[in-house]
Amino acid sequence: MFAHKMASKGKAHYREVKMVNKNPEKYLRYIQQHLIDGTFTTSEYIFKEIFDGGKTRLLSKLPYFPDRIVHWAIMLQTDHIFMRSFIDHSYAAIKGRGPHKMVHDIRNFIANNADMYFMKVDIHKFFPSINGERLKEKLDRTFKDKKLIGLFANIVDSHEGLPIGSYTSQYLGNFYLNDVDYFLQKLKLHPFRYMDDIVVFGESKAVLLDGVHEAKALLAVDKLKLKDELSFGKVGTDVLDIVGYGILSKSIVQVRKKIKMNIHRDIERKNAKSLASYNGWLQRSTCRRLQQRVMEELYAV
Repeated sequence: MFAHKMASKGKAHYREVKMVNKNPEKYLRYIQQHLIDGTFTTSEYIFKEIFDGGKTRLLSKLPYFPDRIVHWAIMLQTDHIFMRSFIDHSYAAIKGRGPHKMVHDIRNFIANNADMYFMKVDIHKFFPSINGERLKEKLDRTFKDKKLIGLFANIVDSHEGLPIGSYTSQYLGNFYLNDVDYFLQKLKLHPFRYMDDIVVFGESKAVLLDGVHEAKALLAVDKLKLKDELSFGKVGTDVLDIVGYGILSKSIVQVRKKIKMNIHRDIERKNAKSLASYNGWLQRSTCRRLQQRVMEELYAV
């Protein structure tokens, strides 16, 4: 019942949510029985193209009943195990972390490591490139319950790569790169990662290049490839562009130029809902003048 409650948040108007709410015992018992019997099978995906962040993305959505309820049920039971597998500086799909915590931790790290260099790397087509067989091997090493492993396998095998738009994908995608995180730490480097958005700190550019060269071999085993462009910088001298922010030092944190443009656009359009969301970003930056303009606009509304 709790999985249904969590999965249905903000979706009370969905036809399938209304259907389950009319007779929850019937529908949830149906799910429970199929999970017990090991007969649950992932439904057909519904595909939809969206334009996001200047890119066209293919969303792969599953029906609310039974799939999204099942996915929530799985994660409610396994979240604590996934949590134990992540390094401290992994931030995606982790309660209490997220992009703002990542920026906070990077600022603190920079304050105490002023002589370091950083390298920003990105995975080429991360979600579509995730290899199902490798992912199942990693899950098999982490979980011991055979029914649960079979359930994960059914979900993983239902789509090539990980589907963008599926609830479990954010957890499984984050989990897939754990080996790389630990490998970089073993090399005495300092990775901070939000899904496949990664920044690595090291003593010099040469050390960072050596580290990424070795990490490429590990990524190749996981059927992943780094994007060609590698961005280098020196702490306190160059701006680190990560998760929507530009970080120069502990005391200077800007928001990306594109986000600023979107904010100015929404000020002109008097889009209060969007501005309220951006206000959260601005509070964690040092863009005081822009934040004041947003607050004035919100107050005027």
